[in-house]
Amino acid sequence: MTKLRATRGTVAVVLCLGLTGCGGSDRSSPQSPTRAATPAPQAVTAGTTLSVVSGEDYGPVDGATVILHGREYTTDGAGHVVLAEDVPYGGFVGIVATGFLGRQTVVSPDGNTRFVLWPRETANGMSEEFTAQLVYTFGWSEEPEHGTSSLERIPEGMTQVFVWISEEILQDDRAARVHESAIDEMNAALEGRAIYILTATQPTGGVTFEVGLDPGGSCAPNVLGYFSANGNARGEITGGEIGYCGLDAARLSIVVTHELGHSIGLQHTYAWEELMSRYFSRYSINGFSEREALAMRLLFERPAGNRFPDTDREVSAASAGVHTTVCY
Repeated sequence: MTKLRATRGTVAVVLCLGLTGCGGSDRSSPQSPTRAATPAPQAVTAGTTLSVVSGEDYGPVDGATVILHGREYTTDGAGHVVLAEDVPYGGFVGIVATGFLGRQTVVSPDGNTRFVLWPRETANGMSEEFTAQLVYTFGWSEEPEHGTSSLERIPEGMTQVFVWISEEILQDDRAARVHESAIDEMNAALEGRAIYILTATQPTGGVTFEVGLDPGGSCAPNVLGYFSANGNARGEITGGEIGYCGLDAARLSIVVTHELGHSIGLQHTYAWEELMSRYFSRYSINGFSEREALAMRLLFERPAGNRFPDTDREVSAASAGVHTTVCY
């Protein structure tokens, strides 16, 4: 069971020492020859092996067509292609494979040589339409066209997410237990990609979500709860608020875990039995379905701003600010 704990930020101070010359002679000190700086790499070089794997189980994808800067390759049984020529950073990458969404991206200078494909359909119910709803459709007051929003997620490299619970909820034994269970559900679904931490004191940094009874004043009749996200210019979720419209809602596992699902980047699905359904039902499951959990993990394989079906070759800056998802 997750336990409440607080964290402290750590500040590292680096001292830079300057070198001073010594006097006492009219003759100049001999100087070491200056070495020419090694130019930074500008491309992935010929002979490099790239791999294409499934986002479902990370197994190799055989027979995928891979277009790299205008040259076409086909993956072998190990999911590999070997570059016949240099591919410059920023060069176009297009991947088409049976059973997966078509991938469009660019060659990154981060040294990554593995491309993870998003399954089009899986045995656990993942489908192209489900992905469009759950990941690429933002809105609640009116049903928007599916797949028209950009992917949202917590910042790349962030591995800890703090859930700062209010004293009012903490003092209610039932609500506190429900939040602990919801945190455990999040961590089980994410499988270590990020760790959710429940805390009773305000964290000093990192991705933090304040949780309380209507802290943002967004409650309305027939609303159980809402999620309000703070976003940066890259479209990443940097923090926000989770509000409940009454203590009874804070005691419902379905509501609490649903709102936490928004915090990682999930939107709504239109299947009533799913945890992330836009329709509240006491008969919905209390935990994430297998396909919802798979979508959560796949979010970590894409940058914020990725567009449906699966392209981030021209990710543009987003509008930083706050947006709110009102639930049920």
